[in-house]
Amino acid sequence: MRIIKRRSAPMSSASRTERLQTERQTRTRRRRRRAASAVVVLIGAAVAITAGGANLPVVYGIAFTKGCFPTTHVGDPDECFYTIANTLDTGHNTLV
Repeated sequence: MRIIKRRSAPMSSASRTERLQTERQTRTRRRRRRAASAVVVLIGAAVAITAGGANLPVVYGIAFTKGCFPTTHVGDPDECFYTIANTLDTGHNTLV
């Protein structure tokens, strides 16, 4: 069996020029899309960062803890301690 290869007709300079222009236009479109996508991402990130601290509510966090000594003798009173801590204060106030 013999394989016969066909030769394609040589491209004319006009069709070659059209093909190159089309490739350039495609590359240009891709570059513009990438640039536009990058700009959109940057704007979105900037909005997310600046809007994050816009109108946050003031939050207060008070923690109550209790601790007792683990072992006591029968009939002895329990010895415990309590603490109240101002753990979170986004309003920068002192809670009493």
